[in-house]
Amino acid sequence: MLPEFVLATSSSRPWGFVPSQWSQGVEFSAGNVTGEIEVIYFEERPTKDIGPFVLEEASLINSLAEMISSALTRRYAQKALKESEEVFRTLAETVSAGIYIYRDSQFIYVNPTAEQLTGYSREELLKMSPTDLIHPDFRDAVARGSSGADSVGNLLRGMRIKS
Repeated sequence: MLPEFVLATSSSRPWGFVPSQWSQGVEFSAGNVTGEIEVIYFEERPTKDIGPFVLEEASLINSLAEMISSALTRRYAQKALKESEEVFRTLAETVSAGIYIYRDSQFIYVNPTAEQLTGYSREELLKMSPTDLIHPDFRDAVARGSSGADSVGNLLRGMRIKS
């Protein structure tokens, strides 16, 4: 028994591969790519559960197809994530607005414009919390979740800029 792997329009066959009428195949897909795993006997076999194949062989072929599909899906997702991160980074590094990303009250990313707006270096900002940028007189209002245009304007005017 020898396998044949077919992916889109190309196939991979082991040396000495000869097509046979005694075959079993399973299709798989990942993203916009489809393929097939086909296992072939070279000689006629007694009839089993599925032609010349037993159920365990069919299960093995199905498992292989699922593993290949999962691996390809992960690969495509990782590639798409990397491309998305590159687009974000390019945009974030060149936009004229300050961008801050924080987690657990700690900045984990600031763009160059954020440095320019605050007067702090990237290294300084990454050691700070977002509340460190709010003037002490307005921290209570922010903590209470003040809303309204006047409050927002006051909060923005109260932002601490490094002198």
